[in-house]
Amino acid sequence: MRSLINMRLVFFLSLVLLSSIICGQHRSTDICNCEPDKEVVFGDPEKLPAFPGGAKALMTYLSENIVYPQLAIDSAYEDKVFISFCVRISGELTDLEVLRGKYEVLNKEALRVISEMPNWEPAENRGIKLCYRQVIPVRFFLDKPSKSELRKGKRE
Repeated sequence: MRSLINMRLVFFLSLVLLSSIICGQHRSTDICNCEPDKEVVFGDPEKLPAFPGGAKALMTYLSENIVYPQLAIDSAYEDKVFISFCVRISGELTDLEVLRGKYEVLNKEALRVISEMPNWEPAENRGIKLCYRQVIPVRFFLDKPSKSELRKGKRE
């Protein structure tokens, strides 16, 4: 059962992450409380921050490290939790916060897994590294039995 939940989690995380790559960034660097002596870019930098190894490596990291809390499973909690964080010029992730999430238990798990990520590759503009705010949606969903599984269960 747990491996089936993990497989489905990987699939939906990949869909969610692809959408976050397309539209998950904010355009303001000043909300990261960036270093004042560094150049601030208004609009998108030439190179956005990236997880080491790219989007596929990020999906793998999340699928291998997210643990669906037992309380959430027992309570049938499902949600998409949006986590915001700053990627510093060092690549360190700081200023983590939940932008949206219904259930505290899922919010905490999303924060935990993001806070334990390795350093990212920072944003750059004209070769200058910048700190930059990033948003990642983390989707939690429970595996629903398929129609064939339901029919099989009725026969037994």
